[in-house]
Amino acid sequence: MADTQPNVGLFLEPCGIINIATSFITLCGLVFITQPSFLFGEGKDNINADNRTIGVILSCCSAVLIACTIIIIRKIGTNTHFSVSLLYFSWEGLILLTVCMSFTGSLYIPCLNDLLLMFASGASTFLSQIFMTLALQMERAGPVTLIQASQIIIAFAFQAIFFDAAISTYSIVGSCLILLSSVALVAQNMRRDALAKM
Repeated sequence: MADTQPNVGLFLEPCGIINIATSFITLCGLVFITQPSFLFGEGKDNINADNRTIGVILSCCSAVLIACTIIIIRKIGTNTHFSVSLLYFSWEGLILLTVCMSFTGSLYIPCLNDLLLMFASGASTFLSQIFMTLALQMERAGPVTLIQASQIIIAFAFQAIFFDAAISTYSIVGSCLILLSSVALVAQNMRRDALAKM
């Protein structure tokens, strides 16, 4: 029978000056990467200003929902095996998206090339969810979330490699700020672990 005793440590996660500073630096990095038009003017990347605004708003909504997911997974803790969370994630996605696609008329079988890319996307999302769930069972939510922000740097690298897209200087500065935050968090955790072993 699974241990149902709540993990008190899950509710007492400290937020020190390093966490606050790295959160602020990451936020500054995101501003440099998204380059909102009211701060940076119109971009030269042929993206419609309205589309850019809608894209940023949708990304912010996604970030809030991912944050909710992270907190829920962290609250569940280690009492539940990671595969249980993923099973519910998969079933809910299958049911909700089938209903949504039926109502919007977008339920159809794509061409073979798109189908292979969709399977690859699904596999990568599934593996990502496994790693995130396991990470949240071993580490606090704040560091996991901030280190996950380094995916922006990887996405920029892949964008340059696969789409031959030009990366602006502002985006490079933003990526460096996010990388700096991740490195600072890893260093803090290594220091904390070293002090705990002494």
